[in-house]
Amino acid sequence: MQEVAAEPVLRYPIDESVYGIFDTSGSALEWLDTWWDQNQTERFSGGGSWAQGGSIPAKPTSGLGIRPNETSMETSFRLVLEMD
Repeated sequence: MQEVAAEPVLRYPIDESVYGIFDTSGSALEWLDTWWDQNQTERFSGGGSWAQGGSIPAKPTSGLGIRPNETSMETSFRLVLEMD
């Protein structure tokens, strides 16, 4: 039986997004600076995770809400630098 775990960075270099970034789906839920709910108690986490077992599609537009004080082995964040 194959072990389920996150894949190494750039394991699939052919999967570059239209924005020129890699690894946006399936490795970890990415915690975003966007509210998930109207009460503003949970942040949007998208991209799917290896640990979810297919319960959420592994694509950047799919996700779930996570409270800002929650942590898990499957949640991360991505640093972004906007160039002028």
